[in-house]
Order: sequence, then structure tokens, then C-alpha cells
Amino acid sequence: MSSLEENKFNQKQKTNSDFQNQIGSDDALTQRKCQNCGWGVSVTADICENCGEWQLKGKCNFCYADVEESQKFCAECGNPPEGITCHSCGKLSHFDFCPQCNAALTERAHETIELIANSVEFQNLIKINESENFNTNEKIKQSDIELEKLKNYLSKFAEQKPKKKNPFAINDIPNGNIEKNLKAVEQSKQHIQTEEQKVVLQQQKEIQALKLLEDTRSKTFSSNQEARKFFGALKILLPTVIQKRIPLGWRCNAYDVVHDNPQDCADPANGGTWLYETKTETTFKQTEI
Repeated sequence: MSSLEENKFNQKQKTNSDFQNQIGSDDALTQRKCQNCGWGVSVTADICENCGEWQLKGKCNFCYADVEESQKFCAECGNPPEGITCHSCGKLSHFDFCPQCNAALTERAHETIELIANSVEFQNLIKINESENFNTNEKIKQSDIELEKLKNYLSKFAEQKPKKKNPFAINDIPNGNIEKNLKAVEQSKQHIQTEEQKVVLQQQKEIQALKLLEDTRSKTFSSNQEARKFFGALKILLPTVIQKRIPLGWRCNAYDVVHDNPQDCADPANGGTWLYETKTETTFKQTEI
């Protein structure tokens, strides 16, 4: 287990312990216990965070409609009331997105992905392109200086009169190679600038995406499953604009806990946000000439 995973695990264990210590002192929380493991759950929870058991017996796992015990499909949403086996990893899921591999399992999951992808906010992130003004950084400036020095150095050989070739000279550059070298240097410079511009573009996208994530933290939902569906769809779409940062998990507003995903939270309707590393490391490949 990595240090990051260990910190997340310890934080989750501590928060769960604190939550359980509240049982007995908070009347609202003592109203319910998990029917499977006896773990304390809030009155608004639909799953147990300890064992994952569905708490709302007689209710469809996906839309909360009333269902009979032997009912194969929900009359409201059309899904199997007790869950769907993920077609990708085989896990039985109570959710529109698989809690293990985040595959979209229901028609409503695919609809949510499409709705978010076509939203004004998300389209604004996609439309950021290289036509925007980029800030010239020190590396590009240094590249220009080095290019000018090399041009001046190579041009000295072009001005000299042809000499008898000395097979033992280490600085005897044939005139025919000067223009070739200058062209290679120019191409190398353009390549570096293009690569840096791509990185700046990606950083701009990611900064705006992180701002969008911050805005989603204040968003609340009509039900826990609506929240899980929204953030499950967002998780699928975010890698298109956040590519250089490592995802850390999903922080819920209900208990301020970092979960692996919102499917692990018993009360995601209160909202939350996906967390990513705040810093990135960028490397550039130099073109040899």
C-alpha cells in the first residue's frame, strides 16, 4: 500500500470511528442500524458504508420505487430492482455506475454522460484551443537566445574562404552542412515551442476543470442515487481535460471523508467533489541535431 493510499485508508477509518462514536449521543443517528452487520447508519442512508448492504428493503436500488420481493424488473426505471451485474468486471452493483470499474450500467447512466458532455460548462473546457494567447516562458526565451548564438557561430564558417581540407581537423565544418544545421536548429526550436504550447494548453484546461469541480461541491441532489449518477458520469468525462494530475478520490460533504468513489458514501445527496493532485510535473524531449 502506497503512502497516499495508507493516508486515505487511515483517514477513512478515523472518520468512520468518529461517526460510530456519535451513535448514542445523536438521536437522529440511533434510529437506524445496518440490517446486515449492525453498523450505525444515518436515517438518510441507502447503503451501509461498512458492508455495502442495501438498506431500503422493498425499494428499487436505482430509483427507490416500491417493488415486490420476486419482481424481476422495476416498473419505474426498467432495471432489476436488486442490482445489475457489471458487464466489465462481474461485480453486482446497486448503482448506475459500477463501484469497482465505473462502467456505465444503465440507460440513465449513459443519458447523464451525454447531458454533462453537452453542458455549456463542459463544452467551454473542450473548446479551449491553441488559438488562445500563451504566456511565453523562460524556456522558450532561452531557446531563442541559444538559437541566435548558434546561428552566429555557424555563420562564421560560411564567411571563410575555402581551405584545403585537413582530415585531422576537429572543427572543419563543410559549408554544405551549415544551412542544413541551421534548418535543423530552427525545426528543433519550433518543435520545443509546439510541445510547450501543448503543455500550457493542457494546464489551462486542467485549471478550469478544477474550478468546475470546486463549483460542483456546492451542488446538492434530490437523492443519493442522483448524486452517484452525476459524479459517476463526471468521472468518465474528466480524463478528457485532466490528464497530468493523479485522482485522489471523492470527498463527500456529509462527513468530509475521501472515498474511492461516491458509491462508497451512504449520503452523497449532500454533494461532494472529485479530488486531484494540485501540482503536475512536466518533461520535454529535446530533439537531437
